[in-house]
Amino acid sequence: MDSLTPDSQAILLLTARFSTGRRGDFTPLTPTEYGRLAGWLREQGRTPKDLLRQLDDVLSQWQDPKGKVTKERLHYLMGRGGGMGIALEKWASAGIWIVTRADSGYPERLRRRLAQQAPPLLFGIGEASLLDRGGLAIVGSRNIQAEEEEYTQCIANEAAQAGMSVVSGGAKGVDQVAMESALQAEGTSLGVLSNGLWKAALSGVWRPYLRRKDLCLVSPYHPEAPFQVGQAMGRNKYVYCLADYGLVVRADEGQG
Repeated sequence: MDSLTPDSQAILLLTARFSTGRRGDFTPLTPTEYGRLAGWLREQGRTPKDLLRQLDDVLSQWQDPKGKVTKERLHYLMGRGGGMGIALEKWASAGIWIVTRADSGYPERLRRRLAQQAPPLLFGIGEASLLDRGGLAIVGSRNIQAEEEEYTQCIANEAAQAGMSVVSGGAKGVDQVAMESALQAEGTSLGVLSNGLWKAALSGVWRPYLRRKDLCLVSPYHPEAPFQVGQAMGRNKYVYCLADYGLVVRADEGQG
């Protein structure tokens, strides 16, 4: 993993989890909260890296209009340098890299389509150039019948043969079938995961395609985050924004 720039280090401190945390600890900034702070920094002619060495000076004029991003919270988050170093070393051992909104490698599709709502950072493994390749998003239910599985395989195979990358969420069911089918047809795929990037990085299912540089797996959430319905729903917009077209194979009424 390439070394992080000072701006990226600051964004990581502000928005990432490095452990499960303890009750009562301040939580990292959400994309919306970070967007407010980042916008204010730009107005002041500042960048996130200024928080690393001039925190008190920079924050002397800061007042969150929503009252949630307090100076105390920012002091706590920026003081986690030791935890960040340990986490970075662990993630790098599994081949996980990080790209933030301050980096040139951050997907322009997210910048353009989500603006200040774009995730401050993405954890990833595999071929990073697939982040901005676009393609066909193939998504759907976890529980599918044989006919729906066959249809998904057919569509993913045709996309691969046409040179179109398949974008999906990596979950069991339609997502995983679509991604694996495209990869087995020697195509490419981008998976936006809501949890389990650490396990996916070490999984025998994905490793051959990662080595072949035909696959990229990314997540806006902690690499070891457990499954949460809110996170699974939250990542859906990233799947759509990173694709050119979308196909929902199956949707169960009242779910997803």
